[in-house]
Amino acid sequence: MISFIQINQIMLISVGFLQSQLFDKLRAENRTELMKFIDNELIHLFVYPENMGLLSFLYNDHCIMLSPLTVEGDFDNKHLECCNQDGRNWGKELFEHYLKKSTPVTEL
Repeated sequence: MISFIQINQIMLISVGFLQSQLFDKLRAENRTELMKFIDNELIHLFVYPENMGLLSFLYNDHCIMLSPLTVEGDFDNKHLECCNQDGRNWGKELFEHYLKKSTPVTEL
């Protein structure tokens, strides 16, 4: 899952991107838990139709953090963090790219 976290005063809004395969698996095997996320007005889920190659992507006003998968698609405990303006700008572009190609999840 890829996440976007925006801290606005004391409100935390989270946007999550799921690859189609993961969403289908969660819908089949964890329907009740998935509904808790969908019903939470502070969480917005989107299904991304392509392979992202990432375990997670965090973006806020201060930093971005990427957790890429290995070439084989396996978990890797390495993370890339960037807190300068160029990195944040690139993170915003990446977030908008995923958002543009994704479909919002509003029901199961």
